[in-house]
Amino acid sequence: MLSQTSTLSVIVSAEGAGKSTSLIRQAGEFRMEDQIENFFEGRGLNRPQHGHQIVACKSYAQAEEQYEDYLHWYQHTITTSPTIEPPAPLLIRSFSETYRRYCADVDIDFISLTDALTMGCESQVEAVMKFQPTAFAAVTALKDQAWHFTKNVGVQINGFVDVTSVLVFTVHDLAQGYNQVSKSKAWLNPSFTPAALTNADTWIALATEFKAYRIIHDELSLKDFVHLAHDDEVRLANQFKKTVSARCNDNWANIKQSQRLSEFLILACDDMSEIGFHRINEVADLNFGHDDIVHVDFHAMPFGVANKPDALYRAAHGRAVYVRDQTWWSKLKARVVFTTTETLPADVAAAIFAQSSPRRGRVVRWDGDAFFPRDHVRLKVETRANKKKIDDLVTDILTDPNQQTDLIISDMASGPQVMSHARARGSNNLSDKDLASVLTYIGEVEYMELNVIGQKYGIADTIKASYLDRYNQAAGRNRGLRGNQLQPYQHDVYIAPRLLRNLGGIATFQQGRYPAYMVKI
Repeated sequence: MLSQTSTLSVIVSAEGAGKSTSLIRQAGEFRMEDQIENFFEGRGLNRPQHGHQIVACKSYAQAEEQYEDYLHWYQHTITTSPTIEPPAPLLIRSFSETYRRYCADVDIDFISLTDALTMGCESQVEAVMKFQPTAFAAVTALKDQAWHFTKNVGVQINGFVDVTSVLVFTVHDLAQGYNQVSKSKAWLNPSFTPAALTNADTWIALATEFKAYRIIHDELSLKDFVHLAHDDEVRLANQFKKTVSARCNDNWANIKQSQRLSEFLILACDDMSEIGFHRINEVADLNFGHDDIVHVDFHAMPFGVANKPDALYRAAHGRAVYVRDQTWWSKLKARVVFTTTETLPADVAAAIFAQSSPRRGRVVRWDGDAFFPRDHVRLKVETRANKKKIDDLVTDILTDPNQQTDLIISDMASGPQVMSHARARGSNNLSDKDLASVLTYIGEVEYMELNVIGQKYGIADTIKASYLDRYNQAAGRNRGLRGNQLQPYQHDVYIAPRLLRNLGGIATFQQGRYPAYMVKI
């Protein structure tokens, strides 16, 4: 069984290879094997019988998609009397997400966290309970219902109590903070009652009942492994923390969120307001120090054109970015299996694993040419693949009478037939569409982050790796293993000539599972 001897595993495979589906459908076997092998003895991990097994997706839309796919498979499989009965699926949403959906359904005002703090409450849960009691009762009932599953024989499972019989589908944030103590986490407990919020010992006890045994973490990204903050963010956050602590005559950790917001509204300069209260608050809580600083080195990773001293990327040389490893998986005391199609996050994970003592994780590469057939895509050099002219380019692509294009993947354009690379990433519903993707120059902030990540983790060319990951993710929506052999759907990639030269020319895109061939426009 995969990852038998590793607490953390990263599986790298091609788009559409079914890596997540296989891991999810083997959840029952994983739990049984872990119990038999006694993997947890002496490792400080939650035992299989004491924690939930969780499928963590990057969005609720993808969590719902995975949940529906698994539910269909489960309902069929359970009728075949399998040797190991698979766990029943539960789709669990946070308070904020459940409440947001309810507000949209019944058309009432949504109280945001900022609204709640302004109202003098310390959480969104408290504000809704106080000012919208009917809505609070309704979303609480929806949450309680979500923890129960009725099997085809009429037996009802309480998934919060019977952790070995269920598989929880949710999003990255909720899974990564599964054992964090908060009032919203207390609310998520089906034993929660409104009276619990009046007694700290009670709601803390409810929140601490959450335990994860194993997480299948789909679609790994860089920020799942790395904390990043820019010099201006850290400077302003530290300044705000120091001033507020002095004004309140108290330690920062003891100052309530509502008081912090009140002080922010009084003290915030234009730069702080642009960053926003929640980001300033987050950076202040992270307590970045001198050891986290990495300075941008343009000469180590040159990029762009017309690189005079004031040019976009070169001007970032010497700027400080704060970089620190994430540690949420250690706090969870759970095994984690990450899945990804991308090389760069996997390389960062490998570097972090190599630095840990004892080594806690491994990266499994199933993305080589030997594993998957190559599927060619068309690459078109287009001078309008830039910020100023991309809207004209997108319009021409979508209205070209000689070629059908259903959707464009681009980080600069917008419109009903346009999707960002981040949104397209991991999507399974584009395989029957003719697509185009547009690669454009990254912004200064992304350049700085890729530059310092390369230095921090010893990765030679993070910029080229990032572009290739983006290229492969887009092409993999309807080509390769997602391709339709009977009715192939086209995928055209557009790139500006200067950017193509910056990335090493056409040869860069002629490698790997989606080799490009040049087509004249």
